[in-house]
Amino acid sequence: SLSEKSLIICEGEMDCMALHEYGIKAVSLPNGASDFRWVEREWEWMQRFEDFYLCFDNDAAGQKGAEILAQKLGAWKCRKVIFPHKDVNECLQNKTTIDVIVKCVGEGIDFKPTDLMSPDYFTSEIIQLIENPKALNGTPTAWQKLDRLLGGWRDSELTVWSGQSGSGKSTILNQQVLGFLGRNLGVCIASLEMTPARYLRWMLLQYTEKQFPPPGEVKKALSWMSDNLYIINSTDSMDIEELLDIFQYAARRYNVKHFIIDSLMRINISGDDKWDAQKDFITKLLTFSKKFQTHMHLVAHARKLPSDNDKPNKAAVKGSGDITDLAHNVLVMWRTPEGSKLDVDAVLNVRKNRELGVVGSVGLFFNPQTKLFYDEVR
Repeated sequence: SLSEKSLIICEGEMDCMALHEYGIKAVSLPNGASDFRWVEREWEWMQRFEDFYLCFDNDAAGQKGAEILAQKLGAWKCRKVIFPHKDVNECLQNKTTIDVIVKCVGEGIDFKPTDLMSPDYFTSEIIQLIENPKALNGTPTAWQKLDRLLGGWRDSELTVWSGQSGSGKSTILNQQVLGFLGRNLGVCIASLEMTPARYLRWMLLQYTEKQFPPPGEVKKALSWMSDNLYIINSTDSMDIEELLDIFQYAARRYNVKHFIIDSLMRINISGDDKWDAQKDFITKLLTFSKKFQTHMHLVAHARKLPSDNDKPNKAAVKGSGDITDLAHNVLVMWRTPEGSKLDVDAVLNVRKNRELGVVGSVGLFFNPQTKLFYDEVR
């Protein structure tokens, strides 16, 4: 039996009459499941009830109407009643017993938000992660020492690459792109600060490890790259929606898994509040990566530091603090200045690593002829 503070609401008068035949008190909507003007008129009267049981037809229109009414009355106070036939009137015609009807009402289903779960929903996934911790890792990076810190490139993440001008952030990211291509992974690049020909020339030097590769090697290398590499042919600033439309096409049509934006400064970000607009842009990148199970790489310049000897941290990334707050990973490139006591040419600093929580630095050695960075002396 239901409390006097409970109200059963039917979609139509015939259903209401059928419930009365079963000995169950109920009320019905005056004009079907698509007209809710009555709610305003009856609002004060409805406030006497603590919960509602909605007996709507088991069809698309009925269930949609139940969802709308639940939102109006308060989803946390409503239960959805599902009968074995289209509605309770059909149950009466088919001689469904009173016990079945009462059970259906008593087992009314919550209008719980789709994304609201209890911990045990994730049991199997958590056990799998505990038994196989490597599942927390992603595609290996181009450097083993970076893998030990970062754990690779995971789907649905955003990595911010930063550093002072001339630190080598675009160069090292180029090298990582070659690593993706070597694993047969699709890459789409918006290199808006450099023409595609100049960008690809730099990548060719890295791929062939020659400063002046002959035309035959150039053609062969470009043919190999063309299997999985897609470049936006523009050096103009781009609007956010225009960029994401191109990215979406690449993700759907070519199954691209890694997207490169070089750099944030070349994206048209407008709004009354510049920082809020940047936050909105980063949020859209995160939404895109999650929707298409991809990894987004964003180059963001660093603020000018007082001295070349100063190592930039994630707070030195130029722009809104939301850029690094929302990103999953923040990597900051630093070229060691002349006279440094460090025996490396550059340091790649992992300033943020949301998944594993491990931060640290990787010392790198640079070959000026091949434009490649190594994490060991060669």
